[in-house]
Amino acid sequence: MVAGSNPAGGSTNKYHILLVIVRWWCVSRIYTRTGDKGDTYCAALKSRVPKDHPLIEFVGTLDEAISSLGMAAAFCQDSHGDIADLLTGFQRLLFNVGFLLSGHSNLTPQTVEELESIVDKYMEGLDLKGFILPGGSPCSSAIHLARSVARRAERRLASVIHNGGYGLSEDKLNLALKILNRLSDALFAIAFWVQSKEGRVEYL
Repeated sequence: MVAGSNPAGGSTNKYHILLVIVRWWCVSRIYTRTGDKGDTYCAALKSRVPKDHPLIEFVGTLDEAISSLGMAAAFCQDSHGDIADLLTGFQRLLFNVGFLLSGHSNLTPQTVEELESIVDKYMEGLDLKGFILPGGSPCSSAIHLARSVARRAERRLASVIHNGGYGLSEDKLNLALKILNRLSDALFAIAFWVQSKEGRVEYL
């Protein structure tokens, strides 16, 4: 091969420019048409699977939970900026839970302890007398909604585990299950705290 050339012909510089254009085209396109027949690629299994596969259901529910947390953060930003920041942190946490499927998650048991500390912090001094109606202000209502979606993500992960885990680390799956459970608890505690501070707690 002549120096400065490539198998497709032309200069190396032109080849690199073409490669950049191709990469930009692939990344910038929102639609790929690859899932039009109801299947999608699963990183954990390194193959295409039906979109209602338990692993895909789990990832999809995580996506819903992340979006719900984003909405809650937006509703809380003006009245409770510190809580909005905390909810944004929870979004990043759920992305990390999702990375579990590609083998790149760095979840640790410390996360469970941190979430339990958040629960204790927001429940301190509050008296939960029974079942409350999820609601109150837009901020607390949105947090309750995110909590219920996080619970669903927990159930979807339980389904993955009960189906054998599909080759994923049992220890990591069980840790992720604990994290989702404590996250839901933390979201309840935060929502209840907001309702209490705003005088909007309503019991059944």
